[in-house]
Amino acid sequence: MTNPVSATIDFEHNGLLESCVEPGDPVRKGDFIAHIYTTERTGSDPVEYLAASDGIILGGHYSPLIKIGDFMNVIARITQELLQLLGTRNEI
Repeated sequence: MTNPVSATIDFEHNGLLESCVEPGDPVRKGDFIAHIYTTERTGSDPVEYLAASDGIILGGHYSPLIKIGDFMNVIARITQELLQLLGTRNEI
């Protein structure tokens, strides 16, 4: 099987995570996927995180407290092999 990973996303802020995607969700590059409420400067607007590529969310960070460099999500490239592994032939 070829490498299905299309993108990994790491946090660039310290704070509290409000994830808006779950494993299995399809995303397109630029889709909104999370808010980070920074703990570095209270009263700041939340930071928006966007999908780095098209694909399917494979996994994510489940703790609401995050630090710079923590893993956020893996986005899998949609291939025929991946669709077969997921048990579907539907394209996203």
